[in-house]
Amino acid sequence: MILRVHYNFDLKGGGAEYHIIKLIDVFNQYGGTGWKNYLLLIEEKESKIKLKLHDEENITYLNKISDLPQFLNKLIARLNIKLIHIHTLPYPNITKKLLKLNLPTFRSMHEPMLVCPGWAKYWLSDDMPCNVNFGLVCIKNAYTKKCTKSRNPIQLINAYNNVKFEINEAVHKYRGIFHCSDYVKNEATKANIDKNKLIKVPSPQHDYFDDNKKIDNETIKIIYSGRLSKQKGVKYLIEVVSKLKKKGYCNFEVLIFGKGPDENYLKQLTSELGLNNLIRFFGWVDRDFLVANYKKAHISVIPSTYPDTFPNSVAESMLASLAVVAFDAGGTCEWFDHLNSGIEVPNRDSEILFEEIEKLLNDRNLILKLGINARKKILLNHSFKRTFEVYLKNYQNVL
Repeated sequence: MILRVHYNFDLKGGGAEYHIIKLIDVFNQYGGTGWKNYLLLIEEKESKIKLKLHDEENITYLNKISDLPQFLNKLIARLNIKLIHIHTLPYPNITKKLLKLNLPTFRSMHEPMLVCPGWAKYWLSDDMPCNVNFGLVCIKNAYTKKCTKSRNPIQLINAYNNVKFEINEAVHKYRGIFHCSDYVKNEATKANIDKNKLIKVPSPQHDYFDDNKKIDNETIKIIYSGRLSKQKGVKYLIEVVSKLKKKGYCNFEVLIFGKGPDENYLKQLTSELGLNNLIRFFGWVDRDFLVANYKKAHISVIPSTYPDTFPNSVAESMLASLAVVAFDAGGTCEWFDHLNSGIEVPNRDSEILFEEIEKLLNDRNLILKLGINARKKILLNHSFKRTFEVYLKNYQNVL
């Protein structure tokens, strides 16, 4: 029996939360009763602890951290837990209590949180990835580079101390640290985390699509789905559309799904460039509507300048047999093989982004080839069964 631990009670978002839910689905499908997964949500606020077992209604509140071991021991006995897997947990006091339970404990690196107080290794003010290792300079950069979730002094010091604890103490006690991309592995090793602790695993993918992707003479649909913020680089896509229009292209349309702080700016830019007939903004939509549009689309552009660890939007685009064109930020392009199952573009190079999209608009067979190969690659490497086998092997090694 596995106890997964995570800090965010809102499991409806993307990122780590979506990945955890998929892992539970993986073990429900292949693990049987002997490998049942439980998910404990836990939050520390003003020295008080809030806990909830996923799929159970009751929420428990503890008035002090010293009450946590008793709660955990009772829970472990009741659920017959044999192994703990910590996902994202920014509370060193809680992590210490978990590590003292004398159960094999694994960790996940969904993002560079173990080595970065800002979690993202990204300088928002400079719009570029952070290139320095963890240290006191991180405190300074929080204010000069705007690289942290919060610059509130107390929260910043807490984030700094958590990384210090993880690097100096916790990583030596984890039986393994799971990650999905070489980008995350490289960030971990730069922080002197033992590479033998790092375990690369497939990112499991639900397949909502089929193999019936066709391109006849219809308008080519280019899709973007994600947050509308500066670091997601949507302005580069809009600039490409402007160049295409100036060269006389009219055989395409761009569908943008998402909301965010740059939404009004991007809409205004679209209007100023006279692109309202080529670009449509949909905001956030329900998953069924989004999947339906992925099925009808042909090209997926992911122009993020931010070093995403292993963005799920790439995998879903590939499963939908789309030709993916993406900036090489973080682990974004690790999903595919350049020119075989996707197209990798140097980060923030709008000219090459334009050239690659133009090639696709002139070669429908290339769109089909990239899409077919993309779907095959995800189905081969990121199936539920393959994911389960990698986790099972590593879990069994410590039991």
